[in-house]
Amino acid sequence: RSTAEELDQLEGIIAEMEQRLHRRQPIGNLDYDFHLSLFGAAHAPALLPLYEQVLRDVTDLTVFQNPQVRDALTPETGLANLSFLRQVLSALRRRDVGAAHQAIVAHISVEPARLDTT
Repeated sequence: RSTAEELDQLEGIIAEMEQRLHRRQPIGNLDYDFHLSLFGAAHAPALLPLYEQVLRDVTDLTVFQNPQVRDALTPETGLANLSFLRQVLSALRRRDVGAAHQAIVAHISVEPARLDTT
């Protein structure tokens, strides 16, 4: 369902994230913008407000209140994350929903491993 323009917008967000991370600058809301744009590109407007609230709540609970999570968010982990975002975008451009799903699952699955300090 995504249009070429929507996918180009996602690609632009990824490119800006990469530039900032290479300069060791904070990415600010770009990750949030990417995920909201991705969800919007799915053209499911009834779910967008729900997703936006869940994303805000998760971000507030993890990044700002958990030092373990906050300390794990380095430019290096950010750059590693971009590979997953690119995989999702590539799959969407090919209209390969299965590959997009696999990339999203891999992206979500790697998060707990990054935070394992044992």
